[in-house]
Amino acid sequence: MVGYVIPQRGLRQGDPISPYLFLLCVEALSSLILQAKRCNLLHGVNLCRGAPSVNHLFLVDDSFLFLRVN
Repeated sequence: MVGYVIPQRGLRQGDPISPYLFLLCVEALSSLILQAKRCNLLHGVNLCRGAPSVNHLFLVDDSFLFLRVN
């Protein structure tokens, strides 16, 4: 296959493929965030003393990023 895919129109709300596209994008974003953390480019936050650091949470319909800004 050669060339680019040019979308003609978006997906309708409630389209059966929407959850799969969301999962695909969330998995890719999660992998990029974890890779950046391994390279010490991102640092998560500790929500309480002694807890592991958290940098992102992906829920059913929400995404949370926990990052320190320097």
